Amino acid sequence: MCITSIYQELVRLAAPSATARVIGAELNLYGLAAMPDFYPFARPLLWRLPPEIAHKFALRVLRMGLGALVSRKEARKPDPPALGQTLWGLDFRNPIGVAAGFDKDGFVPDELLALGFGFVEIGTITPRPQAGNPKPRLFRLDKDAAIINSMGFPSAGLDKVLSRLEKRQAGHGVIGINIGKNRDTEEAVSDYAEGIRRAAPIADYLVINVSSPNTPGLRELQRRVPLQALIEQLLAVRQETGARPPLLVKIAPDLEPEERADIAAVALATADRCRWDCQCRGCVSQNPRWRKLGPASYGIDFCGNEFCRGLEERPFKIASSGRVYEY
Repeated sequence: MCITSIYQELVRLAAPSATARVIGAELNLYGLAAMPDFYPFARPLLWRLPPEIAHKFALRVLRMGLGALVSRKEARKPDPPALGQTLWGLDFRNPIGVAAGFDKDGFVPDELLALGFGFVEIGTITPRPQAGNPKPRLFRLDKDAAIINSMGFPSAGLDKVLSRLEKRQAGHGVIGINIGKNRDTEEAVSDYAEGIRRAAPIADYLVINVSSPNTPGLRELQRRVPLQALIEQLLAVRQETGARPPLLVKIAPDLEPEERADIAAVALATADRCRWDCQCRGCVSQNPRWRKLGPASYGIDFCGNEFCRGLEERPFKIASSGRVYEY
């Protein structure tokens, strides 16, 4: 990918792309790398589809091997060495990636890498299959350059997703796996432990999602005492596998300053007590903001969906960047 193309992508990060609003679910999807010039003509057709159907359509296009038709030639060229970086012992060919939420079930990791992304994060994956929250659960807010996301971890489950990822040829790019808990699981640690145990031998890095606004009680795990206990148990589980993918924690954007300080302290505490390969290596920023939305918030009829509470919007990107700087 040429320097100009990467620069154009970085500019796009300043505002959510139309594509991200259509096909991102739990996104921070960072925008498709090199959307073609004919997109303005295709956009009205995509906008006639419900957001979640448009998302599935995009996945289908990639699964059919048509990614080359929706990317410029420059996107498929090797990246300049200057864009590469090494983090946690992993070599990223460029810093622009696809966050968890787009390819939840591991259908198209290599197809996304072929578009020019530097990494792809699969998930969120729950141990057992679950449907997620009732539909409709994804809404466009065109005037606000935003979406409302109340997906609730729809997942095909570890069995199906990991079997797909095991079949891919390793070494074609950095692949992360994002782990969550099933909605009806009372003891969260057991779900995260199962996810870590089974995904560690496959993933280049692992993320535990403890901050989705759409799973009741999940965000309580971000508090200092339960988070430290969870991380220590999961590090022990990972150690048992013999694999050493870096372990990260996905955090919420709307934590209070003292809560953010607690999370940082937990990460630093594991670093102080452990070798580099048996500690929490960092945080992923970040999930949608929690908002309890009324029956007609933003002028949208939510069809009685009581779970509409994940807001992703353009101003949120500024706050998100600020959190990255703070951590």
